[in-house]
Amino acid sequence: MGLVPIPLPTMSDPGRFGEDGAQRLVNVVLEQTTVGGKRSLAIYQRPGLVSFAALTAASGGVRAIFEIDNTLYAVAGRQVYQSTSEGSVTQLTGGIAADGPVRFARNMASIPMVALVAGGTLTILQGGTLTEVSDEDLPPPVDVAFLGGYLVYPIEDGRFFWSEINDDDVDALSFATAEYASDRILRTISHRNELFHFGATSIEAWGLTENADAPFGRVTVRDYGCRSAGSVCQVSNTLVWIDKTGRVVRLNGYDAERISHHAVERDIMATDPEDITSTSFSLGGHDFYVLNMPTRTWVFDVGYGWYEWKTRQYEKWNVAQCAAFNNRVIAGSSEAGTLYTIETVAYDDAGDDLVMSVRVMFPTTSPRPQRLSAVYCNLVTGRGLISGADTDTDPELMLAVSRDGGNTWPAYQTRKLGQIGDRDKDVTFRRLGLCGRSGTTIEISLSAAVGTGIVGLSADMDLAAA
Repeated sequence: MGLVPIPLPTMSDPGRFGEDGAQRLVNVVLEQTTVGGKRSLAIYQRPGLVSFAALTAASGGVRAIFEIDNTLYAVAGRQVYQSTSEGSVTQLTGGIAADGPVRFARNMASIPMVALVAGGTLTILQGGTLTEVSDEDLPPPVDVAFLGGYLVYPIEDGRFFWSEINDDDVDALSFATAEYASDRILRTISHRNELFHFGATSIEAWGLTENADAPFGRVTVRDYGCRSAGSVCQVSNTLVWIDKTGRVVRLNGYDAERISHHAVERDIMATDPEDITSTSFSLGGHDFYVLNMPTRTWVFDVGYGWYEWKTRQYEKWNVAQCAAFNNRVIAGSSEAGTLYTIETVAYDDAGDDLVMSVRVMFPTTSPRPQRLSAVYCNLVTGRGLISGADTDTDPELMLAVSRDGGNTWPAYQTRKLGQIGDRDKDVTFRRLGLCGRSGTTIEISLSAAVGTGIVGLSADMDLAAA
């Protein structure tokens, strides 16, 4: 066979068992580039994390982040904090009265009111003051949204109440019912100047009317439903969620367009819907939808596809919530009261290794085994740091070869990526041996805190006797 170009993976898409598909992209992003006059994809490290602020005395991970009038607010555990753009943090007096997801929305009052809903409780944040609301006219809300001057509170039984315009007062008769189906409301999102009520089996869109006594009217209904309230998220200019069948979909008009593949859907079906959360952010021309489960984080990069992101000491990515603030993206830890900035030029996670790995399955030649003489890696080299740990000043690329379709892996081999300026560094792995009928799968990894990119792969291989 001789020298064979090896196509780079275009998304993370593992099969059910291993040899039926071992393609993985972990802690990476893809970008279009031009090599040799032709458009192609390059693989880079995902953005890293840089420490921004510590939320002292927080009793748990970050549950919500939002910006109001150039001040950042974060809910961690049951405490609420505010931060300046320099990361100077103040804990507010009081807190949130319940655990679980925190939903929030602000109105347009001269001093904005932010409604915080958690576990059926309502807290109003205004001017740095927290007030727990006990209103006999408002049953326990499951969410909050804002549209047309109204704070809107959906109730589990299908009703949704609204406040007075740019106020927090709710009248007992100020409600309507999303009653197309008998399912309960899981989430309500304000999008495109409409309210989208997500139920377990249906989705109702409601728009503004000209009737002050009934300011909302149903626009349309769809039967897509929602499996997980935590999956609903605004991404770029649309909504993304897990529908009632376990597919990740995005809103297209009023219809749902599937964007997930079977590997994502298998993880969804194996996870308790209550344990699924999501967030989104935009950075460097990418729009990311982050779908967190207890044992995996799937990231959908709009325009490219699905990746897997993780923090080294966890099975998933240690980011629960994101918010744009002062021309940066702020991320909140899922494990502790810690805030980070997400940065494309950071190649570690606040001092912890960011391990980038790419798993590639060679085209099968079954029933004949493959003899692999060499793998040639076309990478960005010569980017070792001027000073620091040896692993960063003289970084190494690691490669492992699975001879049974990705089921088992021997020890890694390593090759130098080049100290700073050594841009002609040859990165070739030789004498890689014989692989079985299941084919050859390689995994390329990098843990050094240096920037690089994988532009292409090729292999010198031939066929052995069957």
